[in-house]
Amino acid sequence: MAAEDQGASPSSHRGEVDALRDRVTAMRETIESLGNDLAGEKLKYATLHDKVVAWKEKIKQKTLEDRLRISQLEEELSAVRKKHQLATSAAQLDVQKSGGGNHHNLESVEPQEAVHEQLMQIEKDEEASELLKEGRAPSQECLREGEEEEALIERKIEPKHQGAQVPEGHPFQQAALVGSMVKELRKANETLRADLGEASRFVEAARSEAEQLKKGLCSTKEEDEPRIADLREELDALRCQLENTTSKLEAEVDANRKLFRRCNDAEERCGHLLHEKEIDKRMYEEKLVEWREIFQVAKAKDESTIDELRTSLCTSRCYLKQLCHTVLAFLGCECDNPLEVIGDEFAERLVNVSLFSQRLDSFRKLLVERAKSCCVVCDADSILQVFELICSSIEGVRSERDVAAAELDKSRQMISDARSQLVLLEAKCSSLVSPDVVAGLEARNIQLEEKCELLRREIKRQREAFQRERDQQESMVATASLQGVAAARVPSDGVFERGMLSLAAQQSQRDNEIRQLQANVQALERENAVLRRECDHNNSVVAQFTKEMEVLKTKERVQLSVEYVRNVVLQYLCCSCEEMRMKMVPAIATVLEFTAKEKRDVQNANPQCPPLK
Repeated sequence: MAAEDQGASPSSHRGEVDALRDRVTAMRETIESLGNDLAGEKLKYATLHDKVVAWKEKIKQKTLEDRLRISQLEEELSAVRKKHQLATSAAQLDVQKSGGGNHHNLESVEPQEAVHEQLMQIEKDEEASELLKEGRAPSQECLREGEEEEALIERKIEPKHQGAQVPEGHPFQQAALVGSMVKELRKANETLRADLGEASRFVEAARSEAEQLKKGLCSTKEEDEPRIADLREELDALRCQLENTTSKLEAEVDANRKLFRRCNDAEERCGHLLHEKEIDKRMYEEKLVEWREIFQVAKAKDESTIDELRTSLCTSRCYLKQLCHTVLAFLGCECDNPLEVIGDEFAERLVNVSLFSQRLDSFRKLLVERAKSCCVVCDADSILQVFELICSSIEGVRSERDVAAAELDKSRQMISDARSQLVLLEAKCSSLVSPDVVAGLEARNIQLEEKCELLRREIKRQREAFQRERDQQESMVATASLQGVAAARVPSDGVFERGMLSLAAQQSQRDNEIRQLQANVQALERENAVLRRECDHNNSVVAQFTKEMEVLKTKERVQLSVEYVRNVVLQYLCCSCEEMRMKMVPAIATVLEFTAKEKRDVQNANPQCPPLK
């Protein structure tokens, strides 16, 4: 029996070891599955945390929306109260007028107002409770899901923990191995329980936060009530301030209208003065053109006479030179340059006629003295006849010289007078339209545009304020009609209708005032457009005058240059000396603006010509 027991024990032990190994592998699989479950639980925990955060954000948004809604409802309530106050005041006035007949109607208005306030408060409480229920629902669902997942994890762990217990009656080594495995499994189970405890604590914290948020909502609601009352008082103060500012703005608009009328009168006067100045300027310009034409004609005549006198002077000089040669040859005197007796200045300066006459008188005296000395030797009759001819020719030259000098002085005087008149006319033209007047008109126009813009903005602001008040009144009327105000009209004996009619009359009066202001603004804009057109017309006239002045100046310059070219060409054609002609060629090339090729052609055709630069 002992041998059988010893033979059977190894096989049984092996079977038990295999069974234990199977259990260990199963326990490992369960541990892995528990790890996977733990990872899934962590993911669920993360999603739950995200949901809680999103729920908090939703609660914050809902609190803000609740506050806005509360403020709107309080504004509507204040509007309805004001309407009821107006109705009650009108009813009291009717009672005072009619006596005690309508006392029952006034008593019925006050309880209706109290009932209306109670209804409003009940509706607000119901809305707040619904909002809190809606905000609490997702949090309760999240907590319920977390509890269900905890229970499922515990139910999964308990059978596996019970299956991991060590059976009795095994050897020591196998029991120790099983004990170590059981310890490991217990540690893993404890870690899972710790994680589950943290998850449950987080859920509890979320619940406490939700309760705190609920309490915070209640406290903020209680705190907002005095603030709402303060806001109502501020709203009344702002309305009073708006009325004061509207009255001030109306006064400013009237003052601006008066100022604008004054500016229009001043601009009209300036326009008349400017028109008169323009007429004077046109007259002066016409006179200036006439004087310029006269001056140009006189200048051309003077230049032609000067050229003729110069040519006649050159011919008389040549004739005098020949006459001196013949006289000196006849008298037996030898002189290479007979004009040295008269002087070198005559050869260089043909314009100085007085010096020429003095030299001529001295030459005549010298000639008479030499003739007297020669009369002893020569025939006196023939010499005296020659002298008489010479004297007569000299007298003729002197008379021609006097006439030329007188004409030259006269032409110089005419040129100086014409230049002085031209300077005076240009000064008058420049002083007709002063830039200061134009700058003043432009500055005044800019100021008027700025004032119109300010008035336009103020009227737009008032229009928006009136539109907002109208929208508020319409919304108040709509809410009052929805909440039973129409039912309250019947026992009040038409009091509320009279209040609404008075409000409608006030609103129509305001609309009429706005229309008048809009019409005034449009009139101001039209006047501003007219002023702008006048200013543009004045600027165009000034620009046209400046262009005409520039055109006249350019024409004058062109005419002067043409006259200069004409004089140069005339001198070139009248000059008989070839050397003087060659000296005039560079001046002609410069005035006519020859090209380099043309200058080379002229230089090649006339080798004696000086170099053309």
